Amino acid sequence: MTGHIGRLARARRGLLIIVAVFGLAGLVGATPGARRGAAGTPRPIQTIVAVGDSITRGDGDTDVPGGWVTRLGEKLHAAYPGAAFAVRNTGLDGDTTAGMLARLSRDVLAAHPSLVIISSGTNDFDEGVPAALYKERLRTLVDRLRASPRPPVVILAGLLPIAGQTPARLASERAYNAIIRQTAAAMRVGYLDLFDIWLALGPTYLRALRQDAEHPNPLGYEFLAGVTSTFLQAGYLDARGRIVAPATAPTCAPALCGS
Repeated sequence: MTGHIGRLARARRGLLIIVAVFGLAGLVGATPGARRGAAGTPRPIQTIVAVGDSITRGDGDTDVPGGWVTRLGEKLHAAYPGAAFAVRNTGLDGDTTAGMLARLSRDVLAAHPSLVIISSGTNDFDEGVPAALYKERLRTLVDRLRASPRPPVVILAGLLPIAGQTPARLASERAYNAIIRQTAAAMRVGYLDLFDIWLALGPTYLRALRQDAEHPNPLGYEFLAGVTSTFLQAGYLDARGRIVAPATAPTCAPALCGS
């Protein structure tokens, strides 16, 4: 119990740091004209594809069809009016890493994306897919994206912790989420730590952002879109809104997530 409380305390401290960084990024981005291109200069369309399950699809968002993916597109267009983004939602209800692999060519690679956000693991975890098999499939997803003629920048998003779990079940889900973080670090792709950001909110707010135990409600999807937008702006977009692979992919700090 003491260790669990310590982890939550570290997560909350980490959230405060993240919020501070997000606030600073917002101040920097607010410089008049900083993100506007030269008048009349056309920008190439940059395609961002989000591939995942029903949370990516936006189930539970009764305000905005497409949930956080649609909201992300709106935020990027507002932040970079001189840039051109096409944000595609390829979320599919009940999908697992096996399903994403089966439809990767059709739903992701065919769009020739500049950046791909992979949100996987919730249904694999729910269906009891062995950790080793989940890890193998996740690595294969990244490998196939990298092997494409025009390899996109890749980001692995963490799980959203299921609300109302027992401590033992939560520990199992944390171990499953660690596969995502470890895979991102080993393959040197970005890791968006949603697990601890959400968990650090505490049980009351965790439930307040949910339509059910797993899916966000409109407020939760707005929170998710805001976190993702700031992550991209801080690490993957230059002042003109161009997608640029960082020299060092963002990942979770060891102080927060462990080794």
